[in-house]
Amino acid sequence: MSKGFLQGLAVGILITTALLTVAFYTIEGEDTKSPKQVLNEEVIANFLNENNQTIITDKEYDRLKQLEEEHQELTHSLEEADKQEPAETQTEESETANKEVIFLLSIQQGMTVPEITERLEEMKIIEDRTQLATYLKDQGWEGSIQVGEFELSSAMSVEEIARVITKNP
Repeated sequence: MSKGFLQGLAVGILITTALLTVAFYTIEGEDTKSPKQVLNEEVIANFLNENNQTIITDKEYDRLKQLEEEHQELTHSLEEADKQEPAETQTEESETANKEVIFLLSIQQGMTVPEITERLEEMKIIEDRTQLATYLKDQGWEGSIQVGEFELSSAMSVEEIARVITKNP
């Protein structure tokens, strides 16, 4: 490639660029101009409907804000009332918890842990049958449950009940 060839190529590129620039800015075509769409209420309403949105007035917006504030105030006051009520229900629960239930549990040959825990839960000796079943399983005492009659109390812990019915120290 000679020096003259490269200079000619550069001049050709410059001239081509200049011609294309002039043509681009002077020739008006349909593709170069974007069509202007007039925005009116109908066009906006159609657009919003297509996108599942709604038009509301300033009055409606203010009313919605007011309702939201009222809702938040009511929710807050309900939460405060709920915080105060548990104190009352706790005293009721403590009164019922103070009533000790004593039960004579009779375990017979072939009774399963779920049967025993279900009976204890029905008699209000334990609150949750799964706690006792889980404790027996964790200790490996599921097969150590003794046949016989056992006096159990609602004041006893799950551990104490498990020790009594398995006769483990």
